Amino acid sequence: MVPEMLGLVAECYVWVGTAPLPWPQHQGEPSPFIPAKAGADRKIRTRAAQMVPLVFSATKQRAFRGGYQSRPNVYRQYFPQALRQWADMGTTPRTLSDAEIKGVRAYEPKRTIQPENWPAIRDFVANATLTVAPNSVGDPLSYISVIVRYVDWCYRVMGIDLVIDDIFDFDMIAYYAMNATDDVHSKASKGSIRARLLWVGDHLVPGGVRERVLEKAGRTPVTAPYSQAEILQLKQWAVSQNTAYSRHMCWTVLAFGLGAGLTSRELVNLKREDVTETSDGVFVTIRSGGAPRQVVVTGEWEDHAMVLAESVKAGAYVFSCHKTVRESTVISQSLRRTTARPNGLRINMEKMRLTWFVRLLNSGCPVPVFLKAAGLKGMSALERIIPYLDQGPADIAVTALRAFDADRKAKFRADNPDYCKRIRRKRDALRRALAEQVRS
Repeated sequence: MVPEMLGLVAECYVWVGTAPLPWPQHQGEPSPFIPAKAGADRKIRTRAAQMVPLVFSATKQRAFRGGYQSRPNVYRQYFPQALRQWADMGTTPRTLSDAEIKGVRAYEPKRTIQPENWPAIRDFVANATLTVAPNSVGDPLSYISVIVRYVDWCYRVMGIDLVIDDIFDFDMIAYYAMNATDDVHSKASKGSIRARLLWVGDHLVPGGVRERVLEKAGRTPVTAPYSQAEILQLKQWAVSQNTAYSRHMCWTVLAFGLGAGLTSRELVNLKREDVTETSDGVFVTIRSGGAPRQVVVTGEWEDHAMVLAESVKAGAYVFSCHKTVRESTVISQSLRRTTARPNGLRINMEKMRLTWFVRLLNSGCPVPVFLKAAGLKGMSALERIIPYLDQGPADIAVTALRAFDADRKAKFRADNPDYCKRIRRKRDALRRALAEQVRS
């Protein structure tokens, strides 16, 4: 095939060379995609031994523990990775290695910006990265892409000269993170980008750039829980599957998602023996994950849960027992292949778990009992579902707010009648004296 036959679009993806065939043997570095030979030294231990140990101040350690240890395990798995990639908590600057300096100088953005925009800002980005990198114990290449995209926007869109004080301006960073990152849909991600750029500016601009406190970016609100009409559609969807295997899979998701609030990871590892029935109800024992516990299935779904569990062999998994891969993504992939999906209705276990949250809290379940059943370590997961909770009539709210105090006072009066009469006489005397002072 000659180059003239490729077309303009294909030339962007096909390397067209002018050397005579056959091509000469490549003499450069080997491709990183070539599998390493068995037993080859990948120098993993060497790189691990050369890593700079983390050094944290006492203040930042306390702040980290306050936001880290009180969160569920899914967040605990993320924080160490975030620290490795964005370790702005180092207290003492370090010396960059030759490999890190060479990596920054040789960096080429592939999908971050357009290739033709890179030569104009290459030197500025490299110098800024090498200046701020010693204040981080992470790899400079882990955060250079954020700097590249921001500098390209300032230089090409806003027309700002490549000057440190002008580029890393407080207001410019705040505006960019919240308004110029259209490809980022999560408010939390926008806040993370803003924090990273402010961290870079604090180490580049003399005196720092954080002249005032910014408003919190906020969190993306959760979707509304399933309504009763939508739950009816989900039941019809489960019944409408073509095979018994598909119907069992769909009913399993509904029964343990809406009836017990299980996560995808918990359901995919649930076995037949983990679902038991007693005189008190149907219990689901969760053994995997970071929150092992026992959950009582709601009355509406307890019969479904028992029938579905008894439909598989002893020791088998309840959901898709034939699958050998037990990852949380198995559920979402299986649900996407189902038929008769309701138009415009998302089917996922996260929304089912949210529906279970709202149902228990609206039924008056005590918060400590709810947190234990849901496997939560704190109240942060409940902040976004407050708009979906029932307010209740005013008289019920007053009774609920005063119930404990009223019962306690009634018991105290019954046990100490003389003391209460004496206190009541003193209060009446105080009221009469105060009334005379006000009227005179």
